[in-house]
Amino acid sequence: MSDDAARGRRTAFRAGGQVIRGTGLIGNGDSGPPALVDVEEGRITRIRPLHYDMSYDPKDFDPWKLEAKGKTLEPPLRPPLGPISLAY
Repeated sequence: MSDDAARGRRTAFRAGGQVIRGTGLIGNGDSGPPALVDVEEGRITRIRPLHYDMSYDPKDFDPWKLEAKGKTLEPPLRPPLGPISLAY
């Protein structure tokens, strides 16, 4: 049994690349807004918001639009990542 397994830690990040993980503090680790996590040699190197338009066309979402006072407001195509959950 490895040291990580003995402590109950997940060892799914051993390979390099990108994974999509939730950044919430409640739940099994995949709750909260999704983020792209870059991993190299088992270490997290970067955490970025997951942009929804990476794989999908924004027209597929049919986002809302609000027009007021000559401006058009639309929702962002990425979730907000909380600073507390990222720092934790």
